Amino acid sequence: MEHGAGGAARPREGYADRMPGLLLRAHTALRMATDLVTDGGEARREDRLTALDQALRGLRGEAGDLTAAVLADPPREGGRQAVPAALYVRGDLDRLAVLLGEAGDIARARGAAPVAEPLRGPLRELGEACLRLVARAHEVAGASRPRGVPERAVAEAAARQRSLARLLLAGDTRCPVRDAAHAAVLGRCLEECARRAVALAEVVARLRESAVR
Repeated sequence: MEHGAGGAARPREGYADRMPGLLLRAHTALRMATDLVTDGGEARREDRLTALDQALRGLRGEAGDLTAAVLADPPREGGRQAVPAALYVRGDLDRLAVLLGEAGDIARARGAAPVAEPLRGPLRELGEACLRLVARAHEVAGASRPRGVPERAVAEAAARQRSLARLLLAGDTRCPVRDAAHAAVLGRCLEECARRAVALAEVVARLRESAVR
């Protein structure tokens, strides 16, 4: 049991209940990192960096609390699938926090300069596709009867990542080495974050489906 501000005991929330909030923080962090790297400029930069840092701290804190609780007290409800589900959640949350940290490091390291023009559009398009996936995962995790994430949305993000990789590996693409490195790392972070978010939502959805049978 946990205690609220008034000291009254309330049931401890499980990871399924907390997943929509975690995915919302991930969405905010990804959006801020993508904007900072592709838009640049001083306008609202500090506000966006603050929002990014707050989202990252919140995600890391909740992920740490949640995974520690899973290890210390594995869920007893939900039957046989509860423990493997908790372990999947732990692994995906840990990895998501690492990836978002890397994206944040790139955004802070660049200062006010966006990546070079040839990379800007493809990286922004990849970011938008991945943000749509995370937003859909957030909806799935919060629904009482979730429908899942469309395969075409996952395929679109993967296709955008391949397109960015082809551009970075092309001999005639003109951009600084630093920009190419940042775009390559951020692009991989974006796509994997989206896939991890989808995986987390699908675990929650399967547990909810089992609970209503």
